[in-house]
Amino acid sequence: MLRITSSANRRLSFIIIAGVAGALFASFSSEDFLSAPYPPLILVPEGEFVYGSSREEREIAKALDSNNAAKTNTKNFSAYDSEPARKIIYLDNFLIMSTPVTIEQYAAFIEDTDHPVPQLKNTGSNGHLSEHTSSGIVNYSWNNNISPQDRGNHPVVMVSWSDAVSYASWLSIKTGRNFRLPTSKEWEKAARGINGAYFPWGMSYDPNLLNSGDSGLNETTPVGQYPKGASSFGLLDAAGQVFEWTNTNSGKNKYIIKGGSWKSYGCGVCRPAAQRAENKETRNIITGFRLVDIGPH
Repeated sequence: MLRITSSANRRLSFIIIAGVAGALFASFSSEDFLSAPYPPLILVPEGEFVYGSSREEREIAKALDSNNAAKTNTKNFSAYDSEPARKIIYLDNFLIMSTPVTIEQYAAFIEDTDHPVPQLKNTGSNGHLSEHTSSGIVNYSWNNNISPQDRGNHPVVMVSWSDAVSYASWLSIKTGRNFRLPTSKEWEKAARGINGAYFPWGMSYDPNLLNSGDSGLNETTPVGQYPKGASSFGLLDAAGQVFEWTNTNSGKNKYIIKGGSWKSYGCGVCRPAAQRAENKETRNIITGFRLVDIGPH
């Protein structure tokens, strides 16, 4: 008689779920991201991966930023030096949203719960003052509780860590699944693969593979527009587009954000190993989120 251990049973469940999620993902065109109830899920298998950064990687990041010194936030340099040291760690398998949560998907949460719409209450300390001017937020403003026009498939921004947690709780209730923010390690593995790539797509920076300040777009784009910039697991928009909240606390009501944004130049900060901390109630136009699904209730 074949006996399935609890560990094997858990893996089998993930394989089944991932198969369904994979089929769902394959069925969506870029336009379908707008109407999907939440971003399609992808499986990140259990196993070891290279986590953190080496001195060589951090120096490369500084060199990239130095090429854009006039536009780069040089505070990044000290943040790079505080990145966790490169090492091999193990994680269990998990499912993660292939893209950040979109405005349309977040709007369904607001409509169902009367949660406050995204707005700036605390500009935080991210050093990009122009992001908080009236002209800077017009494309992202919810007027009279109505979401920004014709931007439903853009990532939602002006959301705090607490907002993201509230959305995760609502989505868990609606679906019967357990959604939460990823830990910084889960996010990093999904974004870089197992071999310690400097960027989701490989070892070298390519400004054509992400939405960053180097693209000249100067705003968010619809999610999933850079398929060639996906990680080996299929994670989209992991570099640039928007910083993303994680569930990793760094103390004093601060949580780790990762990924870089459309305002990031040079993009050393767009590496999966890069990270910085923000107050959990910070809201701005460069930070959004995606969630992991850790199984049924």
